Amino acid sequence: MLRPSLLSALVLGIAGCSASDTTGDQSRQAAYESYNVARESAYEDASQGAALGTAALNNLAASNSTASMAGAYEMVVASLLSDPIVGEMTMNADFGKGTVKGNLSNSYIDGSPGAHTVDDVAVLTGTVSYSGTIDNDPDVGDAQVVAHGDGIFTDADTGTGYDLYLDIDGNFYRYGAAGELIGVTGGFEGNIDVTTDGSAVLYDIDGDFVVCENTCVSE
Repeated sequence: MLRPSLLSALVLGIAGCSASDTTGDQSRQAAYESYNVARESAYEDASQGAALGTAALNNLAASNSTASMAGAYEMVVASLLSDPIVGEMTMNADFGKGTVKGNLSNSYIDGSPGAHTVDDVAVLTGTVSYSGTIDNDPDVGDAQVVAHGDGIFTDADTGTGYDLYLDIDGNFYRYGAAGELIGVTGGFEGNIDVTTDGSAVLYDIDGDFVVCENTCVSE
């Protein structure tokens, strides 16, 4: 499940976002602000979702055959980067088959949480794709996601390559006025290999995400 400390940090990080804060290249800034809109909506929904109905797999399968979700993620690579990697995340769930798949994209190394000025943001091109399964979490009774992903992000300015391998886990929750919508909160573990430094050193990843239907999708 999403750790409260990181959830609070993410919410505080977007509090100062406004059009008047933008500087530099406007198309690059617009893409980054689109991410922040998605992140804000996603975490607001997650904070309200816990008490709105069971999210056990048989309950989800009875009311929904599939769910298409989108939201946001943050990952910390403390031994490599002083700033977090942030971006958008999608997840498509098939409850009949018990499977999930999705990707991480529209990503940035966020050097200025709250201010969101383009000069402090490193754009990362590329996509990390993942797939996995849905089962019931024996500890809490809700459906859980267990997935694995890999892919390469490249710093658009420096050309530095980051090869990511991720273990992803999370739990489903319901939200909306009557608990009719579905979301997932969870976390990442894994590692990054810098492909352009001539070294085989692996750096540990620790992160969190939230995806949900409808309101988490950036426009």
